[in-house]
Amino acid sequence: MTKEFYSVQELASLLGKSPGAVRQLIYRGHLPARRLGRTLYVSREDLEKALKPVGGKERREEGGLATQEKKEASHE
Repeated sequence: MTKEFYSVQELASLLGKSPGAVRQLIYRGHLPARRLGRTLYVSREDLEKALKPVGGKERREEGGLATQEKKEASHE
């Protein structure tokens, strides 16, 4: 059975990021999330959309997580 929603902690583990980095993606609007009580959850569908590359061969400067990760890596 496939999970339909992931907590910030689960996403951090799946993506190899810190929970804080995942929260930043949510707060900046790159990753839609829903709150249940005090916990943020991201749907599998929204995660898949965010991980899709934007555009064809060349990625545009705005868009999903793949582009965001590229931008963050270039600033380090």
